[in-house]
Amino acid sequence: MKRIFVFLLVFGIFISNLFAGGIVTNTNQSCSWIRMLARDASTDIDAVYYNPAGVMELPNGLHLSFNNQTIIQKREIKNEYPLLNDKTYKGDVFIPSMPTAFFTYKQDKWAVSGGFTIVGGGGGADYKTGLPSFEIPISNLKSLLTPLGVTAYKTNISFEGASTYFGFQLGGAYKINEMISAAAGVRYVYAINTYKGHIKDIQVNPANNWMRADKFLNDVAAQCDAGSAQYAAGAQQAQQAIDSYTQVGLTDSVAKYTAMKQFLLGEKAKLDAQSTMMRGNAAQLGDKEVDVTQTGTGICPYLGLNLLLLEKKLNVGLKYEFITKMKVENETKKDDVKMFPDGEKTASDVPALLSVGVSYQWLPNFKTSLGFHYYFDKDADYGKKDSIHTGNDYFIEDNAYEIAAGIEFLPSEKLTLSVGYLYASMGAAMAFQTDLSYSLSSHSFGFGGMYKVSDRFNIELGIFYTNYTDGEKTISYGNNLNVKETYYKNNVVGSIGLTYRFFGN
Repeated sequence: MKRIFVFLLVFGIFISNLFAGGIVTNTNQSCSWIRMLARDASTDIDAVYYNPAGVMELPNGLHLSFNNQTIIQKREIKNEYPLLNDKTYKGDVFIPSMPTAFFTYKQDKWAVSGGFTIVGGGGGADYKTGLPSFEIPISNLKSLLTPLGVTAYKTNISFEGASTYFGFQLGGAYKINEMISAAAGVRYVYAINTYKGHIKDIQVNPANNWMRADKFLNDVAAQCDAGSAQYAAGAQQAQQAIDSYTQVGLTDSVAKYTAMKQFLLGEKAKLDAQSTMMRGNAAQLGDKEVDVTQTGTGICPYLGLNLLLLEKKLNVGLKYEFITKMKVENETKKDDVKMFPDGEKTASDVPALLSVGVSYQWLPNFKTSLGFHYYFDKDADYGKKDSIHTGNDYFIEDNAYEIAAGIEFLPSEKLTLSVGYLYASMGAAMAFQTDLSYSLSSHSFGFGGMYKVSDRFNIELGIFYTNYTDGEKTISYGNNLNVKETYYKNNVVGSIGLTYRFFGN
């Protein structure tokens, strides 16, 4: 129990990406993406993010788009540690509003575009009963205090962590010829992470009488102190006898009381050590609270290329986002565990990203699209560390990637329907996975539609569901105790999008 709250070290890492994309990168940036999942060759307004050179295929004029997402995510963690009261921990994410917005002003061969996006995170996970790593040290009280009549424990644990990376993007595009357009720009990223948690009112049940664990241990320490005082008094009396018998030369009696004194002092030392240990553990079992906010900024340059081929039926979009080097700095309001010095900085990069998209217009009312994302996770510093390892080599096995496919069908001039599928392969090693921050491969399915209110105004609706593959980790707790921990997650996202074009042809 000496470091019973060492679990809080994980606060210094991050809440992993909550939605679609890589380990920390969001790709769910428009309602069109929600309903189709393959937008990397987009030539619509959301090309501002997905295919920045593709905005050159928009009509002349000022294009504005606003999108909003409502997100529900369920997390569940199971840990088979034998002393836990409940081996299942559930976390909820509910975000009623996650907005994004884009604009493009396009005139013949050039365009200026920009937008606001949530490029990472976007919300928080609320674990009302804490997490396994929080409770396991406390559950050990059952076995550690069994000789003192303790058979159970209970406590009040709560944790809520949130992470949001805001992106503000501005760039330009130029149409080199009828087939090729190019784009370049920059994104300013502002990250804010908040971590709030507590462990309060830890109780044990000696003789079936519930009481605070720290009070119980302090009471035991007081009993040890009383016993120690009695042994000390006995040792003092033995010393007086030794002195008396020494004066009269009774060596046998001197030897007898010397042995008695040594025994009494030995027992006193045992009780003193027990008292010190109990008081130290009692201090660790007092109420603990952490309230930390981390903020940081970074810059992400990007390049784009769009190719319009085969009589404008085939469109290819290419984008490369450079790594966003970033550190977040602690603003510590409460830190009972003394692990988050105010002003300390932690690496929190967003990795470089390469995306490739292809779309083909088979018929005037039927189009298919493919998309590919590759995240350079091994080159990014996510601030992951433990007591031995730092850096990504130990925590990242492979770079993550995504493959997406989508279909658009127009049953009428005003209505567009779409469906899509996306597979995400995460390259996190077993060492990366913790109950607070884990990254899982997934399958996502999206569908929805767009209604063309007029030549200038469109409304979109979309929904997508993500099913994550279960993750497992074997954790060693010492004494040959190896325990399996399993991670589950799924989410549903609904979205609405509004697009309007001012002036122009």
